[in-house]
Amino acid sequence: MARPIPAFICLLFTILFLLISDLAFAVIIQARIIDGKGDPVPDVTVFDGRKHVYSGADGSFSLDTKAAELTFSRLGYKRQTLPVKEIKTTIKMHEEAIVLPVVRVTKRYESFFSKALDKTVLSPDAEKTAVSTADVLLQESAFHTSETRLAGENQTLSLLGNLSRHTLVMLDNVPLNPHGEPFDLSSLPLGNIQRIEIVKGNASLYGGASAIGGIVYLFTDKAQTPVPLKLQQSFALGSFNQIRQEFSLEQQSPLLSYRVMVSHLAADNDFKYKPRPWWGLSGDLTRANNRKEQQNVALKLSLNRDPFNLRYNLDADNIYRQLPGPVNFLELYENAYLTGQNLRHSLSFDFSRNSFGNRFLLWQNQDETEYNNTRAVSSVYPVQYRQKQSSLGLKNLASYSFYTISAELALEHSQQKYERLDLLAPLQSIVPVTRDLTALSLRAGNVNELDLWTNQLQAGARLDQVSDFADHVSWRLEDVITYDGAVQFKAGAALGSSFSLPSFYDLYWKGDAQSLGNPDLEPETAMGGNVWLEAVYGGYALRAAHYLNRVNKLIQWRQVYLYGTAWKPVNIGKAELSNWEFTAELNPLTWLACKSSLTLTNAIDKDINTKLTYTPEAKWLTALTVKYRNCSLELNRDYTGKQWKTRDNLIAPIPAFTLYGAGIGYSFQCRKLQTNLSLHLNNLFDRQYEIYDYVPQPGFNWQSGITLALNW
Repeated sequence: MARPIPAFICLLFTILFLLISDLAFAVIIQARIIDGKGDPVPDVTVFDGRKHVYSGADGSFSLDTKAAELTFSRLGYKRQTLPVKEIKTTIKMHEEAIVLPVVRVTKRYESFFSKALDKTVLSPDAEKTAVSTADVLLQESAFHTSETRLAGENQTLSLLGNLSRHTLVMLDNVPLNPHGEPFDLSSLPLGNIQRIEIVKGNASLYGGASAIGGIVYLFTDKAQTPVPLKLQQSFALGSFNQIRQEFSLEQQSPLLSYRVMVSHLAADNDFKYKPRPWWGLSGDLTRANNRKEQQNVALKLSLNRDPFNLRYNLDADNIYRQLPGPVNFLELYENAYLTGQNLRHSLSFDFSRNSFGNRFLLWQNQDETEYNNTRAVSSVYPVQYRQKQSSLGLKNLASYSFYTISAELALEHSQQKYERLDLLAPLQSIVPVTRDLTALSLRAGNVNELDLWTNQLQAGARLDQVSDFADHVSWRLEDVITYDGAVQFKAGAALGSSFSLPSFYDLYWKGDAQSLGNPDLEPETAMGGNVWLEAVYGGYALRAAHYLNRVNKLIQWRQVYLYGTAWKPVNIGKAELSNWEFTAELNPLTWLACKSSLTLTNAIDKDINTKLTYTPEAKWLTALTVKYRNCSLELNRDYTGKQWKTRDNLIAPIPAFTLYGAGIGYSFQCRKLQTNLSLHLNNLFDRQYEIYDYVPQPGFNWQSGITLALNW
């Protein structure tokens, strides 16, 4: 029997129909524009959101429109918007003096060569459906996650089919995972992230190890726009008893700026899922023992005194996560949980004068977790351990520009420590181990302009010396050609190399009877490139790109037989990843926008010529946004292709699936108080699916929230 269409889906499409139908009937508007004295006003722009006309010498105009309202504007007159139904034969415009605002320019050093020429810039938008940092990135088809997409869950991302540990994450230019481990983005609340930049492909030149797939730059700093004082409070409720609260206080001035943010999150995440047919069970099962809690505190201080800038960042979080394990072994992980604390500091000192700039950066990151699996009903593999990991580093970047030529020299040193205490079997503990990394990089580039043509060429190399491993040289060559005509065309190419280190976990893990580390692992190396073409015309943009990457000594966990079966990381040999990426952005009207991106991935294990496991063969994302006055509606579609589960590809893959979602937003301002209301609906049709074998994903879920911002 066919499932009835849910009521909220009917409501969504009714809202969309009303928004569009309100603009569906065309009328011809003819009128004459005059000033306060009754004289005609020529050259007034009459705009309906899609097209415009100008009033003639006698102030008259004629416009065939489907819009509900028209906007009238001309320099020296007060701008006004009138409903079409209220427009009469004469429209009066009032003169308005032109007042130029006071503009304060704050000089701040940002190295031109800190990023690749071909980078993607994302700005978190409260009107979008993203509620976490990972959600913002997952709106790009090049990203994929094998994690559960619910509040409080671990969120690691892979880029262009590479492993998640091959995505280097940098927070305010501080590397967060350069030693071979994937980074959990859920530890960084979206409310503290102001801008995101993505560099795709081999990018070790810019950040060092772990950048085989690329780099995700996260920035917490804002533009230096004076803000006397701003208070902001957010509160959200959602499915599975989710509660999210956030409070921030900030003040910005040309001399001193600060920002403090505190957030709390709690959710049971006890969603329903379907049992396997051969289990012989009827009805739905519940993903029990899955509660998540998290608290975050962030502080940012900035002191500006030209030509100096001093900035301090602090980010701390505390987590509690119940970990139920795969559904085919629930009894082995019942009541298992993880607790942890993270603390990250960074201090930067910038100097900029004329053509010379310098940035000195210090950081310290600490991570401590405890895992407990001692209360399972079937206690076959009881485990309880505590592990600590810390990183201390410094970096100095000096840049100089001479006409069209610029260069940057960077020196970096860091030390990471790791230790693991086994609380049940102390002899299985890992004594404290350290790893030292020293790097030197040099980058240079040139910009040539000729009429409407611009050519940017950039090249660089980096030498990394790592204790216990051989030295690594990474390099990257890039070129971008731009034509700024009526249609802007851009074409670019990049070629480079990168590497990734084995993590301490991979090297020294003693764990339980199911897994053990491999101290003989070698670093992974990669070489590859990309070519791309982009065209932009008004509100329309098209882009096509091809990425090819060859990875040597790829590390993957395999099942081995040593006095029984166990999992062990090994260098499997060679892998080749080929990606085609297509993106289209259409903004035909001020109230309508559409974006679609498609990534096709072919990831091959070259040793046995099979597909790499848990790598989708395709990702296709589409989002349609409709805005009307203070309201916004977003509908999105997310397609994920099939994924292979075993290295030999003999077992049937995880099937492809498509998810639909929606977001509704409404904002208004009353004096100095700005209010934003939002509702996010995920997996609208309650699709049952998996991203990882025997790890079910949630069906339909929602989140609603309110944000209040008070500016003085």
